[in-house]
Amino acid sequence: MSDNTPNSLPEHDRGLLLALNELTEFHASRGQLYANFIDSVFDSRSASCLEEVPYLPVRAFKNSNLKSVHESEIRYTMSSSGTSGLRKSRISIDAETSKLQSRALANNFSSMFGKSRRPLLAISSILDSEGFTAQRAAINGFSALSSGTSFALRPDGSLNTETLEFFMAKHASEPFLVLGFTFQIWQFLQAIKSVGIKMDFSRALILHGGGWKKLEHIRVSDLILKQTAAEVLGCKEVRNYYGMVEQTGSIYFECSFGNLHAPIEGGAIIRNPITLEPQPPGAEGLVQVLSTIQRSYPGHSLLTEDLGILGEFNGCECGRSSSTLKILGRISNAEIRGCSDAII
Repeated sequence: MSDNTPNSLPEHDRGLLLALNELTEFHASRGQLYANFIDSVFDSRSASCLEEVPYLPVRAFKNSNLKSVHESEIRYTMSSSGTSGLRKSRISIDAETSKLQSRALANNFSSMFGKSRRPLLAISSILDSEGFTAQRAAINGFSALSSGTSFALRPDGSLNTETLEFFMAKHASEPFLVLGFTFQIWQFLQAIKSVGIKMDFSRALILHGGGWKKLEHIRVSDLILKQTAAEVLGCKEVRNYYGMVEQTGSIYFECSFGNLHAPIEGGAIIRNPITLEPQPPGAEGLVQVLSTIQRSYPGHSLLTEDLGILGEFNGCECGRSSSTLKILGRISNAEIRGCSDAII
């Protein structure tokens, strides 16, 4: 493959572009369905800038079993939550991709929150019988970074007060991590309030992602969630993260100034929902996410159904130079151009 990467690109973007071009060719050579799609929709497999990297509509994984390795190499298949009656994405993971996902999550987490291992309180029940869902993938990934994991809920979704009391008696005096989908964190706060349990989460970091759609009808905003966590638990460090099962491991973490930062191995592009042309920083559009860790399936460049805005490229008050992203919500009844072509 010829190298048509402009030398004028920033070093991070130049390296990212080279890796993405290699992945596009890699997956096209191992998956006819993927190759047919990108060859029918895009002018070239080899991009000269990030905005030209061919992408898949994220819903393609709900309609097709896309993989780039032999069935015998697949270690497990992850599935999305399948909310709102939609079909679930099916993501095939081999040993190499699993290792890259774990490494990426560890690097991105430590760059934001430090390398110290903390006890983890998962706002979930033990998931032995639920299959490998997005929730289980998140818990497994963060558990590997913790000093031990406890589950705050019983299988019926009620509070496991015995586990909570034991966890707090053991860890309240040290920093600890609380993890859950956004709507689960909200339900947890309401349950704690209703039963009148007094717990000191002043040393906790509450990390949550996804699930905002389930809170829209009761008008729970990010600010309300943070205020409630401070009121009910005394927790003042509540951070959001943006990620998806189709790019597990590649996560945008919220910094202390409220900005979602691009992962070390990836980035994002905003596209006009109608024309799909790339948009400048500050303009609203569909989020395209880029990542270099997907080897067993073509998930390195995905056009999501989420609306967002890229921040200006002048750094963040937190001191990080990586690009920032704001998620505004999901587009209604999304139909992305190209879905009716080779993929569906």
